[in-house]
Amino acid sequence: MKNQMIDLLNEKFTYAPEKLHLSVDQIEQSVPEGKHYRGTFAVGLASGKQIQGYLYSTNERVRFSPEYFIGRRETVAYEMDTSGLRAGERIQGAFVICVAGGEYTLPYSLQITGNPAEEQKVRKMSPEAFTALAKEDFAGAYGLFASEQFREIIKDWDPMAAALYEGIAGQPFRFYSLEQFLVGMGQKEPVTLSAQNNYVYLNAPGQNEREEILLTKHTWGFAHIQISCDAPFLTIERPEVTTEEFVGSTYSLGFVVNTEKLHKGRNFARIRIRTQCREQICAVEIRNAPALSAKKKERRVRQEIVRLSDAYTDYRCRRTQTGEWAGISLNCLDNIRREGCEHIFFELYRAYILFLSGDSIEAQVCLSELTRRREELVIPQWKGCYLYLTTFSNPDKSYVDYVKEEIRDLFLANRENWLLQWLMLYLCADTFRN
Repeated sequence: MKNQMIDLLNEKFTYAPEKLHLSVDQIEQSVPEGKHYRGTFAVGLASGKQIQGYLYSTNERVRFSPEYFIGRRETVAYEMDTSGLRAGERIQGAFVICVAGGEYTLPYSLQITGNPAEEQKVRKMSPEAFTALAKEDFAGAYGLFASEQFREIIKDWDPMAAALYEGIAGQPFRFYSLEQFLVGMGQKEPVTLSAQNNYVYLNAPGQNEREEILLTKHTWGFAHIQISCDAPFLTIERPEVTTEEFVGSTYSLGFVVNTEKLHKGRNFARIRIRTQCREQICAVEIRNAPALSAKKKERRVRQEIVRLSDAYTDYRCRRTQTGEWAGISLNCLDNIRREGCEHIFFELYRAYILFLSGDSIEAQVCLSELTRRREELVIPQWKGCYLYLTTFSNPDKSYVDYVKEEIRDLFLANRENWLLQWLMLYLCADTFRN
């Protein structure tokens, strides 16, 4: 950890890209002569973070969708065209997936077999059993649904099943095709969504502020969701998503407020969320106050600094508890940031408050964001504060001793700086006992 901190302060940065996770390592199948093969595979990151990229196939007989993807997890559907191939021949190649972390290869091989009559008979499956399979493994059920074998499976079902399947098969198969089939058979309800809040109110948002609406799905299955907005001052992050990208049963729909496009007073917008069977609207109201003069902003910042000082005094005199002090102080820092003041001291102080209030994860995120302002961290008092804060997440004695020596050297070279004096009181209290 000590060496990492030294490299960080010396502006030496290393980034280890997260490895892409593929649902399968390779694709090996066999199909009878004259039959096409359809299947799926999924790409994503093990951490569940969003990822963006594109892919292509090295063999022209393999068609797939989508070519480009962005999201937490993407399911790729593909079809291998065996037209003109005879028994014993093979389709070989690979999918090449290109993302920020590099290129990944997923090899595939399809063997053409002869005498379809000698194929193993398709096992019988009731509509209820197939629905249970889809509920447990939707992608696996889709692979069976899109195969030629499925026509044999539904022969013993209600005649409506075969007619419904043939109607759906007239269009290119997609995940929603299976959803249509199950809903049409009466085996499940269509996927419905609800927003946590159908009305969003924002008062004087900051520059290009990002907000979220939490969507919840109320049943299992697949839905393609289209998101649009009728106002130019809102930008939807993802105009199209699928339920495959939900985490559990929820998805955070993000949008950005373009403040330069707001007019004075009240601004209204409607965010439309459409699925194949339903549309709902979330209303957004934004109050855009007239721009404050520089003097008014400066006065407001000074008022918040006074509140910060009073809150810290009450906390150190034990007139308030840690949670109350942290709440007041973080509110003051939010107000200061809203006035456009981004001084590094307030961000360092925010990390300090978060550490003392027990929110170490958010505090470390705050510290990691500060590394982007490395030209300011060269200044002695800010460097000393940053080093001091790192001891909260790394209490190892050898590292703390290293930080003590660094801050002592900074203090000896800048004895009049009150921040370095304050740090010395906490780290080297024995220096001031006499």
